[in-house]
Amino acid sequence: MAGTHSPAGETEPETSSQDFEKPDDSRSPEAATTKTNTPIEQIKDLGVRVNPQIEKVVKLASVQVVKDAIALLRHKRQTHQTLRNPAGFLVRAIENRWKPEPSTTSAPEGFGEWFEAARKAGIVIASTLDRATGQLWVFDRDGNRYLYEKMVARFPTRRFLE
Repeated sequence: MAGTHSPAGETEPETSSQDFEKPDDSRSPEAATTKTNTPIEQIKDLGVRVNPQIEKVVKLASVQVVKDAIALLRHKRQTHQTLRNPAGFLVRAIENRWKPEPSTTSAPEGFGEWFEAARKAGIVIASTLDRATGQLWVFDRDGNRYLYEKMVARFPTRRFLE
């Protein structure tokens, strides 16, 4: 394995997944409590008991594959999805090189203004983004669910602001 040379002339190994660094995202809630450097420490911080199989796959995988797997596990935890075997999930995610879904958390332009006006008019009471489909849904006061695009066409913002 190639490496870099230290001032003493010794060869240092290339960076491996053990030299993993967590991106600095001080805005995230877990950033305040998860200031760790290695993927094994991050996995432990997510409540997973690290076993020899996890250690092996983390060591053999690329840094990006491990980052992706940890991101998937973190997402499962943050969205309160139950995993019967988090260690097994993590191993499968690394072995199969699973990637997180691209984030589609932003609402369409004008949604906030429309939603607030529709809420004040008593037409809608809540909204949600279906991450699987990327569709934005709104709920009326009876709890019925409608696609935002259909509701905004039916009740344009200008109608509320007149």
